[in-house]
Amino acid sequence: MKKIILVVSLLFISSISSADMQHNPNANFFKSHIEATKYRQDAFSMMSVNFHDMATMLKGKKKWDQAEFQTRANNVHNISTMIEDGFKGQKMPKGQTKAKPDIWTNWADFSSKLQHLRGSTLKLADVSKTGNKKAIKSEFKAVGQLCGACHKKYRNK
Repeated sequence: MKKIILVVSLLFISSISSADMQHNPNANFFKSHIEATKYRQDAFSMMSVNFHDMATMLKGKKKWDQAEFQTRANNVHNISTMIEDGFKGQKMPKGQTKAKPDIWTNWADFSSKLQHLRGSTLKLADVSKTGNKKAIKSEFKAVGQLCGACHKKYRNK
C-alpha cells in the first residue's frame, strides 16, 4: 500500500512540476534541499523496486507475468521522467545523500544521461507490450547499463 501511495504521490508531483518546467526549466519546486533529496530518493527507490521485480521475472526466479512486467516497465519509464525534477535548481545537498557533487558541476552530462535513460525506459515499456522475451531482455539490459553508468559516475556507494 505504501508503494502505491508513493507512486501516486510521485506521479502527482511530476504532473505539476513537469507542466511548470515547460515555462522555467531551471525552476526549483522544493522548499529545501531536504525535500528535493527525499523526492529523489523516493523516486530511485520506486524505480529499484520495479526494476528488481522485472529482473526476477527475466531470470526465472519469479513466474513470468506479461501484464505485470508491462506495468513495471511503464512504472520505470514514468519514474525516469520525474528524476531530473529533484536535481534541477538544487545545489549540492548536505546530509544523507549518495549524490556526488559532480552532478551539479557536470550538469549537461548528467542531464544528457537522464535523457538517454528516459528514451531507453520508453523503449523497454514499448517492447514489453510485444511479449518477445528476447527483445525485452535486450532492452532491459540496455536500461541497466545506463543506470550503472550513471551510478558509477554520479553516485557514492
